[in-house]
Amino acid sequence: MDLAASLYPPLYERAPFPALYLPITFFLTLIPFLFPNRRLGVVVTFPILLLLCIRAPFYTFGSPSSDYYNSGPFLAMLLWYLDFLILTPTNGPDAAVYIGPSRMVAASDESKIQALAGLSSPLQKLRWAFSLMIPSHRGIGWNWQVKGVPSDPNARLSKWKYVRKHTQRIALTYFRSVAMLVILGFSLTMQKELGGQGWQSIFLNVMIGWTGAIWVWDRLNCFYSLLAALSVAIGLCETWEWPPLTGQLKDAWSVRQMWRCADYQYFPLVCYTS
Repeated sequence: MDLAASLYPPLYERAPFPALYLPITFFLTLIPFLFPNRRLGVVVTFPILLLLCIRAPFYTFGSPSSDYYNSGPFLAMLLWYLDFLILTPTNGPDAAVYIGPSRMVAASDESKIQALAGLSSPLQKLRWAFSLMIPSHRGIGWNWQVKGVPSDPNARLSKWKYVRKHTQRIALTYFRSVAMLVILGFSLTMQKELGGQGWQSIFLNVMIGWTGAIWVWDRLNCFYSLLAALSVAIGLCETWEWPPLTGQLKDAWSVRQMWRCADYQYFPLVCYTS
């Protein structure tokens, strides 16, 4: 890590991120899907994408905390690109195929799947590529969808009711995360004053653990709901493409349950951004 850090300037010498740096990097992950020959698209875009991701630490988002949280997408996009465009077969039974909602096309009906794929326009391909890279890290709408995705009670809502529902969730999770952060800071301060002694310290340790976990849970769901509401509002995605990211917080009554019911499905992205 020290060797890697030595290749980049210290934080105070880094220039601000150019406004279009992140959007351009993300768009490069979509371009190969538009090529008739996807391998050619990879040859054209991968060197540029790799260079942009490697050079990202030369810039800063303005503070160490912002750099900590906002640098994750550069690693995530590179891994998604390697997985979906280089390592995943494009033909045969193991190929990744977009099939849409299960109520429209059964995953076992190969003839319908191939017909749907064959009729795709460039715009459809771009939309499917976006779906693969953003909401579908769990394979939602693809033939490799992971098991255990929570059912979505909001999937059948009308467009604007769905957007309103997620907007309310954005407000709830954001303000609760702020409250958790305040309690977390207070607990840490009190713990330092007590010096780790007595039952009060044990209670504060419990508070620190749970408020920290809920804070992360809320921030992940807040950002997820923001993407869901925005993409559905502009017509880029449909409501069924954003099933719940996590389980119910009320089911996370232990540390094990927190990972099992709340955060485990998002664990890869937690790793990228933590």
